Amino acid sequence: MNFSLATAALKNLKSHGYVVVDNVLPEAVAYNYFNEILNVAEVNQKLLTKNSTILKYKEKTFFFDKPNIGEFDLSVEKVRAALPKIHSYLNDYSLMHLLNTLDLFPHSKNEFFSQTVKAQINFGNNGCFPIHLDADYLNLDDKRTVTSILYLNDLSDDGGGEIVLYPFPYKKIIVKPKFNRYENEFVTQLLIVTRMVLFSSKFCFHRVLKTKEPRICLTKWISTENPLKYDDASLELEDSLCLPQNRIYVSKVLLKDEWRLSLKESQLENCSTILIDNLKNDIKIIENKLQKIKNFQTVFKNFLSETKDESNNLKIKYF
Repeated sequence: MNFSLATAALKNLKSHGYVVVDNVLPEAVAYNYFNEILNVAEVNQKLLTKNSTILKYKEKTFFFDKPNIGEFDLSVEKVRAALPKIHSYLNDYSLMHLLNTLDLFPHSKNEFFSQTVKAQINFGNNGCFPIHLDADYLNLDDKRTVTSILYLNDLSDDGGGEIVLYPFPYKKIIVKPKFNRYENEFVTQLLIVTRMVLFSSKFCFHRVLKTKEPRICLTKWISTENPLKYDDASLELEDSLCLPQNRIYVSKVLLKDEWRLSLKESQLENCSTILIDNLKNDIKIIENKLQKIKNFQTVFKNFLSETKDESNNLKIKYF
């Protein structure tokens, strides 16, 4: 895979928890991936699996299938056999090796060592995803650390399907899926051939907006050898907000209205009140805990003020 254009840009992944990189693949390779996914989906739909929101609530586990979303899971042998070109993408470790040069874990010997892939078809019809994290940092068995999404087809300007990233404390970012996109009709050179979005699997909240047209993408999760661990016991309050495991709870409170809307939209008419009730309970618990932290409101306001200038000296961590 050709990442010669991406090396410098990837450094934003460390400082802001995400990066958008264009022209990461030759057009012909991307078209091969795209055509293989569509062809197999047409002749072997049994290999497509549903994408579900999994919720543990009151000692029960619930699965909420997202409408209009289908996936090929490359961890399944039959899927790998049916999708040899996508299998080659799974076995391409060039991105992982490149990430290992970025020094994302300066205080440990951790490094990336494995990856998994799913090929996803969003069939349109308002298929979307609620706000979520890809991995739970409290689950030490889930070592997924970086998520990369490679878009394989372009959508019209009002086709939807944008991914929204919430790299708190920095402002949210809305990224359009782009493929073979011209800047305007008078430009003969392609502005964007292939687009990839990368972000922190454990600490960058994100969602996908309603998609009106089919959207095809490849998601690759890159895992570390060891689970990420952070110790904030001896830190001052403002310094502790620089650690990602603390910011995710504050983020949830700040995003609660948008989060609630995203849950309703993603499940459409099948949306269960269980998801909304669980969100309300989480918010209540977090807010109660924040209120008990001495001087939290004052320190938090100062923290937000400092981070408005993205060149601040705070050592904000996303990994």
